[in-house]
Amino acid sequence: MFAGPNTTISNDVITDLNRTALTLPIVGQVESLPLTLKIFLAILLVLVIVIGCVGNSVVCLIVYNNPAMRSAINILLANLALTDILLSAVCMPPALLMLFWKDKIIENIPCQMFAFLQETFVSTGTLTLLAISIDRYRIIVKRRDKLTSAHAKILTVVSWCLTILLTLPPLIGWGKYTYYPKQTQCIFGIYRNSFELVYLISKLCFINYFPIIAMGFSYVCIIDKVRRDALRIRNCPELDSHVSVTISNGKLGLPIIQRKKNSHIDIHFKTRSFKTILILFIVLTLCWTPYGMNLMISNVIGSYACVRNTILLWIGFVKCAVNPIIYFIYISKFREACAEYVPTSFKFSLKFKVFTKRRVNPAAIYEYREKNGAVGQR
Repeated sequence: MFAGPNTTISNDVITDLNRTALTLPIVGQVESLPLTLKIFLAILLVLVIVIGCVGNSVVCLIVYNNPAMRSAINILLANLALTDILLSAVCMPPALLMLFWKDKIIENIPCQMFAFLQETFVSTGTLTLLAISIDRYRIIVKRRDKLTSAHAKILTVVSWCLTILLTLPPLIGWGKYTYYPKQTQCIFGIYRNSFELVYLISKLCFINYFPIIAMGFSYVCIIDKVRRDALRIRNCPELDSHVSVTISNGKLGLPIIQRKKNSHIDIHFKTRSFKTILILFIVLTLCWTPYGMNLMISNVIGSYACVRNTILLWIGFVKCAVNPIIYFIYISKFREACAEYVPTSFKFSLKFKVFTKRRVNPAAIYEYREKNGAVGQR
């Protein structure tokens, strides 16, 4: 007799608890970006889109238009630039629109596709930089033959296929790219079972943490190798320059000139491209590693912080605009190509400014006239 009422009360309590649990807000659903922060992020992202698309396009054009530039490392750098172009042109504009009008334009399928493409582009860029780093390691540390252009093309295809395989499961049911209110993009949803959590951690390890650890190890070995080579060459006895003449069969032989060995050129040649790759690695680590760690930690604790997640994502986007700036500073071929694409009128104005700047101090001309006058008087 008393089983019915007790059961009813228990069911009511359970129902209330379930409703309370369902109405508990996820952190990302409550937080909202302030308007000032939205405007700042929007301006920043517009600059990133412009610089990322234009600057990285120049890199691809250099490799495409100049057959002599299609070396292995340049092909891999072009693939890295291509991932930045696609990330800037495909994934950033929707994120910018969702920053202000997310409720009107967000849909389930496009949101999942943009999340899939974003993960694919970022992961492909990471694996491409890993291939470049291993190539530098083999050349400088192991002193082995460098990659050929054919090998670089194969590595490019493999990196794309591997990242697609690793980022595709959420689209076919193993996990899910989910949109949470107040977010600016779909992200990997809170795990529903242990398999989804294992997949997320495995994916982040294989396409983020393991490559970064491998690249860091290779750079430490390269720096140590260059340092030891520099010390060994510096401690070698220097050869003084002198000329000796040999006599063979009563005839004068050819003069033998001994000079000091120029070791700086060799070390600089080996480390010139390494410096650029090292800076690219540092930028990649600083921009995308915090976002990956936030993604994993937020999924484990079961909540996404809107402000933190958006800011870390925008920091990752900035990497697409920083890379062309690095190319411009450290790669002379890139600077020359940029000069070719500058409009003619702008180039003329630059030349005129440089010319007038060089003629501001007429000391050299004055001295030349003084010398001519002295000679004329004589």
